[in-house]
Amino acid sequence: RECWAVASPSSVLARSSSLPLVVRFAPRGRMLAAGHADGTLLMWSVEVAPRPLGQGAHRHPVLDVLYSPRLSLAVTRTPEHLHGWAVPDVRETFAWHVGPVDDALFLPDGNHVMAAGPGRLTVIDLRDGRTARETSIHGSVARMAFDPRRNCLVTLLSTGGEKRLETRALDTFEPLSTVPVAPSTRAFTLAPDGLGCALTGPRVEVVERADGHVRQVLETAHEGETEACWSRAVFSAEGRLLVAGSPCGRVHVWDTLHHRSAFVLEGHEGAVLDVDMLHGRGTVASGGADGTVRLWTLTRRS
Repeated sequence: RECWAVASPSSVLARSSSLPLVVRFAPRGRMLAAGHADGTLLMWSVEVAPRPLGQGAHRHPVLDVLYSPRLSLAVTRTPEHLHGWAVPDVRETFAWHVGPVDDALFLPDGNHVMAAGPGRLTVIDLRDGRTARETSIHGSVARMAFDPRRNCLVTLLSTGGEKRLETRALDTFEPLSTVPVAPSTRAFTLAPDGLGCALTGPRVEVVERADGHVRQVLETAHEGETEACWSRAVFSAEGRLLVAGSPCGRVHVWDTLHHRSAFVLEGHEGAVLDVDMLHGRGTVASGGADGTVRLWTLTRRS
């Protein structure tokens, strides 16, 4: 059972004149990566205390960091490339040009990445950079997620002024279900129960995947935080907590069971661009428009 009580002041892992666009913990929490707008990739070990592992460089902004299932490889996504980095030494192993790519995720075998581009879904074999499979889609993909419970792909699709969550079979790419969502939705995160998901845009809300019914809207009492876009939201391992970064520099942590705010973490100056949560240890990472990457610790109630 998750029960958190105190948030300690943040520690600053990095300061930069370049925006940290993405922060990602590795599964099981051994590493943290931050990708910047100037192409810098920073990685730390966070098993005990934060310790720098290394740094990589790209010619283009780092938009996402993916970890292979075996955690021996990190893949960074730039606007048209996938770069492979051996970990923990942060050594570049490949750079594949895949054309415009709006999102990407590892497939369970660890050798292939699903890449979404304008009007298409493509499976890339990371061993040689070649296309293994491809299918056309109607619309553009804003976000993707893999649902291991149903072995399917969930996408946030945009067509004209409309957006929808679409579930597809991973083996055939055939659509299984479609649920309309608000046109202002920018990102989604699947809930651990497999039945809901968190949507972010001008507000943060949890909806039912089956029909889009709103379970709850995560409230904030701070002025200006319902008028601009939030970062993606991240659930804790059991789904009790939900974390998102506000456009006003705060990291909000909600208790989804009791429908209330649990913590408001303050320290960034300017918008919080991305957040992540280290499952099982109550550690939150955030990257902000002030150029800092920060760690926050939530302490269990005794």
